[in-house]
Amino acid sequence: MKDEILSQVFAPERVLGALANLSGELMPSGEVIFTRNVNVLIGELTGSGSARASKLVSDLVRAGIRATVVSDIRQQEWSKFAAWVALAALSVTTRATTGDFLSDPDAAVLTVQLMREVGELAAASGVTMTDDALLPAATLSKVSEPEAVQIVCDIGEGFRRNSPQHRMSTLQDIEANRPLETQETLGFAVQRASELHLKLPLLEGFAHLLRSVDRTSRQSNRSPT
Repeated sequence: MKDEILSQVFAPERVLGALANLSGELMPSGEVIFTRNVNVLIGELTGSGSARASKLVSDLVRAGIRATVVSDIRQQEWSKFAAWVALAALSVTTRATTGDFLSDPDAAVLTVQLMREVGELAAASGVTMTDDALLPAATLSKVSEPEAVQIVCDIGEGFRRNSPQHRMSTLQDIEANRPLETQETLGFAVQRASELHLKLPLLEGFAHLLRSVDRTSRQSNRSPT
């Protein structure tokens, strides 16, 4: 959604695609836990190379943030989005750390099924998924469901070993009584699916559920007037 909005305002040739595969958490004390520094991917929406993308990546690397210029940023963004939708939905509904819910077989089934639905949406939008995101979207859409669930559980065990405190930003937001960006994420996907006449029931169900969790959570935390 961000690429489309920015392109409408500034024109497509002035917009860079980007995604972040890094994580952190602001603690009540003001300290920041920096849990993952994997990569920030940046690229032209057209797939061409550019000096401005290289300059931005160079600046990020000098600041200590891993970053890379890529030529397939739309594929990368959609692959990250597929993983993010599943991780956001499961983190909010389980209220568990990322490693704990990914390594749970039932949560892993829902993770796979949600990612596959977003993969259908990506394919209908003319985008081929890749395996370079947080979860290997392309592989998870091709192998059998039991195989895909095992892959997700193994990734969850990796999180439990290497980043045991990792929590999705959506879980951090809901517990800090901050609004979730459900309409701009899951809501966007549901709307796009409707425009393309796709039936994605699990995605639509979680979109309703997360909007409800967001609304009722903040209502219950309001101070009495």
